[in-house]
Amino acid sequence: VWQRDLSVGHNKVGDMLAATGDGAGALAAYREGMAISSALAARDPGNSVWQRDLSVSHDKVGDMLAATGDGAGALAAYREGMAIRSALAARDPGNTVWQRDLSVGHNKVGDMLAATGDGAGALAAYREGMAISSALAARDPGNSVWQRDLIVSHVKLAERGGNAVEEYRAALAIAMKLSDADRLRPVDHWMVSELELRLQNARNENDKT
Repeated sequence: VWQRDLSVGHNKVGDMLAATGDGAGALAAYREGMAISSALAARDPGNSVWQRDLSVSHDKVGDMLAATGDGAGALAAYREGMAIRSALAARDPGNTVWQRDLSVGHNKVGDMLAATGDGAGALAAYREGMAISSALAARDPGNSVWQRDLIVSHVKLAERGGNAVEEYRAALAIAMKLSDADRLRPVDHWMVSELELRLQNARNENDKT
């Protein structure tokens, strides 16, 4: 228990260092945390909590590597985390937390593939994430977090080679439904106007061709 607490503590320190602009310090803290979570996960591969902790550590390291310009390192870290998430999701397909983790992981991999010039790989990763976020959103239409995840999936597909008009239209429909029901978070109120603008721009681009 204390070892896990220590790992979590390293991650919290890393979060604060990252927030104050100390990327190198944050990365070091995250790696300290990952060393502990890795040892715990290896000690008991059947412990789902420790396995998930390790996937989170990989993501935090990946986020910081991405922020400091190490795209290849970030991609490798995200893929390590994805391998764990995939195993957890396969172990218990009904666990929606692990399913959402897997969807987010696909998006992180897609972001790094896009950043490193692999557009086709990014699109494939985003589609994997979309399949999961779509299933979760359909399972519980009242879950605003899952509905927002689906908006994000549509936008990522629109930005990376999907049918932009269709994707932005679908994203806007979800955002408007959340807004009309007063379920759109205050920090997300910009979504409706932004998606309306993006949809119009996509239509204008289609009209040119």
